Amino acid sequence: MTRKDKQRESSRVATEELAAKKAANNPAPLAAKGLKGLESLKAEFDAKARAEQAAIEERAQKEAAFRKQIGLKAEPTKVKKLAEAPTRKTDVIEVWRPDLDAELFAASMRGVKPLAPEKNPHRGPRPAKRQNEHSGAVKARRDSAQGDVGLVVSWGEDGLCRACRKGGAFALEMLQRFEGCDAVLDLHGQDVVQARARTQSFVRAKRELGLRTVEIIHGTGKHSPDGECILRDVVVSALTDPSFSREIDAFAGRKVSKGPSPSVFVALRAR
Repeated sequence: MTRKDKQRESSRVATEELAAKKAANNPAPLAAKGLKGLESLKAEFDAKARAEQAAIEERAQKEAAFRKQIGLKAEPTKVKKLAEAPTRKTDVIEVWRPDLDAELFAASMRGVKPLAPEKNPHRGPRPAKRQNEHSGAVKARRDSAQGDVGLVVSWGEDGLCRACRKGGAFALEMLQRFEGCDAVLDLHGQDVVQARARTQSFVRAKRELGLRTVEIIHGTGKHSPDGECILRDVVVSALTDPSFSREIDAFAGRKVSKGPSPSVFVALRAR
C-alpha cells in the first residue's frame, strides 16, 4: 500500500468515526430539519398568529365599548382574518384605528358657536393704512423738513450767481474765499444736454468719493452768437434741480479781476 492510499484510508476511518459520534448524540437527525420539524414550526407560527389576532380583536372590542360609552357612533374595526394572515416577514397586518382625540374634541365642542367679529369686545380698532413712503406727499414733507425743497439763486451786481440750502450760508461764505478745490470739470465743447448730464454725474461721483468742493468750468460765452454764456445757465439749472439739489450745500460763481466768471465753485453735502 502506497503512502497516498494510507492517507485516504485513515481519512475514511476518521469520517466514519465522526459520523458514528453524531448519530450517537442525535438518534433522530430528521426531527428538527425534516417534515416533522416543518410541521412543528408551522404549528408554532399559527398559534402565534391566532394569539395576535385575538389581542387585536380584544382591543377593537374595548375601543367599541368606549366609543359607545361616550356617545360616539360605533365604527367597524377592519382586521384581516386568520386565513388571510400573511406568511412573509415583509407583510404587515393592517388595522384601522379611529382618531379618538379628534373625535373627542369634536364631541366636546358640539353646540358651540364662534363669536361674530363685530361683537367681540376685545378686538381693538383696525390699524390705519401705512402711507406709501415713496408717495409724493411723504417726499415733500421729508424734503421740507430737511431743507431740500430746492436752491434759490441770487445774482449780484458783479454778475456772479450764488445759492445755498437752508442753513448753508456758512458754506456759501467759504466758497467765495476759495481759490482752489478738490476736483475740476471742464464743459468746453459740450452741448446743452451733455453739459447738464455731465454736471450732475460729476457732482454725484465726487460726493460718493467723499470730496467737499469741486469746480465746474463753463466758460464766458465768447463763441456764443449773442455773447451770452449758455453753459453757465445750464450748470445753474442742473444744480438747482429739486431732484438733485440735495447733493450740494451751496454754489457760487468764481471771482475774477476782470470779465465774467468762467466757472462755478460747488460745496458738496457731507454724506
